[in-house]
Formats: sequence, structure tokens, C-alpha cells
Amino acid sequence: MNTVTVELKNNVALQILKNLESANLIHIVEVQQDKKSVIDSIKLLKGSISIEKSTQLLEELAETRQSWELRTI
Repeated sequence: MNTVTVELKNNVALQILKNLESANLIHIVEVQQDKKSVIDSIKLLKGSISIEKSTQLLEELAETRQSWELRTI
């Protein structure tokens, strides 16, 4: 039996693999990401949102949090 690592591009690919597993053709082994791979992922995303857009998102998030805190249910 061989073990390979696959990077999935979308959820359709995952569903196909799950179908293959259901047919007993493969076995999916899920591996937890370590801190290093999470940090590498963060580095890949750095700069993907402009500073202006991130500032706008932070302001909207603060407004949303404040509105939730003011709610009285």
C-alpha cells in the first residue's frame, strides 16, 4: 500500500475522494497541521488584502461587536 499527500483545490475534490473511500478503493488519513504549516499559510496570505480594506473591515467588525453588546434580549 502506498501513501501520498494531495492538496485539494476545492470541496468537489474532497467529495470525490470521499466517494472513492466509500467504494473501498482508498482510505483517507487526515493529518493535523502543525504550527509551522499554519505560519507558512499565514505568510502566503500576507498582503492579499490592502491596508485600506483591512482597516475598513476592522472598523465594521468593531461596529458589529458594539451593536451586539448593546442588544438587550
